[in-house]
Amino acid sequence: AALEKCAKVKYIGMCNSLYSPESANVDILYAEKRGIKVTGIRDYGDEGVVEYVISELVRCLHGFGHNADGTKAEPWSGEAREITGLKVGIIGLGKLGGMIADALSFLGAELSYFSRSEKSEAKSKGYRFLPLNELLQHNEVLISCLNKNTVLLHDEQFRHLGNNKILFNVGLSPAWDAVPFELWLSGNNR
Repeated sequence: AALEKCAKVKYIGMCNSLYSPESANVDILYAEKRGIKVTGIRDYGDEGVVEYVISELVRCLHGFGHNADGTKAEPWSGEAREITGLKVGIIGLGKLGGMIADALSFLGAELSYFSRSEKSEAKSKGYRFLPLNELLQHNEVLISCLNKNTVLLHDEQFRHLGNNKILFNVGLSPAWDAVPFELWLSGNNR
């Protein structure tokens, strides 16, 4: 609808990865019909996402800052912890998932992952491939790094995930069905 009002637009450069017309926040098919070229910048901003994950994880583990209601935050497990020895599972070990895994590994986390296929490079770094449900059960922290509109966490997966876990989603859309996710949030989770 917005593009209809922009008759002189010839090019749209998107500062994000552009995987497919279905995954874009711009109507690519409409743009193509009107002769508008649309490009994406792969891996744009990935370093900032890695920094965000580490920052928020440290905040949760140590209890830095304040809660939404203004009260002082407490460490996630009741006692401040370091990332060293923390069991972290990555769901989707593409470019961004690999960068997050490498950063957390550098800080001493124990890494495992689920991806469409086992990655020889990840194995050489000591990252362990696990089936999705096993990954969810085994780890204290799960980080979803999936492409837009990829949903892998359904009711069954939230049962395997259990409670007292930290779940990050750094993808472009939720990686889960809404109802089981909301039910899971009502437990002791973040």
